[in-house]
Amino acid sequence: MGSSGINAEYMGSSGINAEYMGSSGINAEYMGSSGINAEYMGIPLSTFQPRAIAYNSATDQVFVGSKSNQIFQYDFGQDAAGIFVNGHSDQIWALATHPTQPYYVTGGYDNRIRFWDAQTAQVIQDFTFYDQNGDPMKEHVVSAAWSANGRLVAVGTESSKVALFTWEPEFKLQEIFAVPKTSVNAQIEAVSYLRFSPNNKLLAAAHYDENVYMWTMKVIRDYKKVEMIPWKRPLGKQTAAATHVQFSADSTFIKVFARDYGVTHYKLDDFKIRGKFHPDTPDPDQVKWGDDPLIGGWDVQGCYQKEWDGTDLNDVTLTADETLLASGDDFGIVRLHNYPTLAREPHEAYQAHSAFVVGVEFLRDDSNLITVGGADNAIFQWRLNKGE
Repeated sequence: MGSSGINAEYMGSSGINAEYMGSSGINAEYMGSSGINAEYMGIPLSTFQPRAIAYNSATDQVFVGSKSNQIFQYDFGQDAAGIFVNGHSDQIWALATHPTQPYYVTGGYDNRIRFWDAQTAQVIQDFTFYDQNGDPMKEHVVSAAWSANGRLVAVGTESSKVALFTWEPEFKLQEIFAVPKTSVNAQIEAVSYLRFSPNNKLLAAAHYDENVYMWTMKVIRDYKKVEMIPWKRPLGKQTAAATHVQFSADSTFIKVFARDYGVTHYKLDDFKIRGKFHPDTPDPDQVKWGDDPLIGGWDVQGCYQKEWDGTDLNDVTLTADETLLASGDDFGIVRLHNYPTLAREPHEAYQAHSAFVVGVEFLRDDSNLITVGGADNAIFQWRLNKGE
């Protein structure tokens, strides 16, 4: 692969010395005497649970990590404190990146979605789901997508809901669509994957009930209001749970990957709001595919390692110049491949997460790779170094 590679960066690059953590004898009592306490930072005492502490002698700052995935920073010289990193407090499964800006969105089992600035590693917007009584819900957010024009964000939940937000001109919840059960006795299943069409007009949701659900975006007053117009019927020729989708570059075709490794194709008719099953693979000379590829196909076959059973690849993402592919698997490993990925070697492997790597997305300027680790509650931000 030449000298291409990705390096893990600690989010925020503060100079925290990991070796110092836990070895200094600093304890919660010391935190109280130094002016660092939960009340000082506006954090309820009931939720502030310190877990680790580190002191940076060069900057005279102390950092305190909590059990709820927050890092608090106190500057002795400035006598100032604040939240340095405010992470999710439960599993993280949803991930999507902005098409032009260094932003990304994550969602998890903590009923929250958070928008991050990759350059500062700070949360710039967040959202919590509440019921009609104003009480927090218990939604598990498991999928996300950002439209190609940057104006729309969608997230999917384990409870079969799709929530649509506008990002521009303002961040606002527009609609929550509950995908109905396929029958009275059917279980409520998850929205496993979301993707906007390249022309920003369509939203597709791969669902564990084996269907793909489609909506047309009805834009009113230049995105002041957006409505989800559901298609007449779901795309339903899959014979197993649908897990990934990919639109053609002209938004007229969609292909679907299912858990039985089947790939189905559909011709889309936005005017009649319906899709027609296409039994043959579209001619590659006539149909070009856009955005990240599926996890099954000739172009990613080299991602599957020799010892795998075939279910261990979770997600892939492609650089903007379509030369490199990153993948995440069930063993906590992030891999970097040449694209198309026809053979297992050469590739670079990075042991990072302590659980399944369930989401990988490049920032669209190829500067960074973002990965989420599901049950390890972790977000990793990698710097991409492209070799000659």
